[in-house]
Amino acid sequence: MKLKINDKKHRTFTYKKVEYEAIKSYRKLCLAQLSGLQELFIKWIVEKSNYYTINSNGKEIGYFIVSKQNSLVKFYVDTQNTDEVTKIFEEIYGTFHIENILCRSFDSILLKCCFNNNMKLFRDYIDTTPQDISEFAKIEFADESDYDNLVKYDNELYETEEDFKVHLKKQTCLEILHRQ
Repeated sequence: MKLKINDKKHRTFTYKKVEYEAIKSYRKLCLAQLSGLQELFIKWIVEKSNYYTINSNGKEIGYFIVSKQNSLVKFYVDTQNTDEVTKIFEEIYGTFHIENILCRSFDSILLKCCFNNNMKLFRDYIDTTPQDISEFAKIEFADESDYDNLVKYDNELYETEEDFKVHLKKQTCLEILHRQ
C-alpha cells in the first residue's frame, strides 16, 4: 500500500509496505535511542507484523509497524523531521485504522503523539492505591555488578546478553531485592 499525504509545506508523505530488512537500520537506531529495555513481548509482535517506511518527497524519514490486529507497535521519525511527527502520526492512525497503540513510557515520540491526540494509554485498575512493599522488598537500579546474578534468571527480559549489559551500564533496569 502506498499512500500520498500532502502537508501545509507542500511536502508529500508516502507510506510503503516493506519487508523487515528495509527498516532494519532504522530499528537498530531507534532501539539504541530508547532509555529502557525492549520487551520480548513487543519483539514477538514485531516479528509477525507489517512494516512500513515513511517517505517525504522521495526520501525515507522513518518507519512504523502495525500488528495483524491493527495495533501500532512502533512509530519512528528521524530527528530532522520531528516538526512533522504529529501530522504523520495522525495520518497513519486514521489511514491504517489503528485500534490500539503499544506505547512504552520511555518512547518519547510515540508518547507525545498519543498525548497530543488525547489518547488513553493505560488500562484502568479497580484498586489504584500503590502497594507498599518496603516491608519485604527493596527496589533499586541494577548495574553492571549485578550482571552475573541476574543473567542466571533468563526470564526473557532482554533480547541478547549484550543488550542487557548496555542497559545495566546505563542503569535503566530495576531490581527488586527480597529483604531478609
